[in-house]
Amino acid sequence: MNSYLYFPGVANALSNDYLHAVTLSLNNTHSYECSDHPVYVNQITSAWDAATINTYPGVSIGQQVGTASFSAGDTCGGAKWEPIELGRSHNDPGVQLVEWTLSPFSLGS
Repeated sequence: MNSYLYFPGVANALSNDYLHAVTLSLNNTHSYECSDHPVYVNQITSAWDAATINTYPGVSIGQQVGTASFSAGDTCGGAKWEPIELGRSHNDPGVQLVEWTLSPFSLGS
């Protein structure tokens, strides 16, 4: 299963900022079983629109910028915020990706 996240306010919120590290935190509210499962974060390398994302050919998936494994939620001890490190250095792909979204060339809709 794929999920797509779009942060429309990030360009204004981080305008003129220099990023040193990026962490994506997800609220894990439900799991069908209580063993860890991987979650991958990849760059989307094509323009996309939430209204048409499920149509052929879909989006182009770029490099992986982060991964984590977790399992929490109502059946596994309660919901929990889970961090996925996207970079701890200005040169890491996840940090560069967020900085790139601040540029006028980003592809998000």
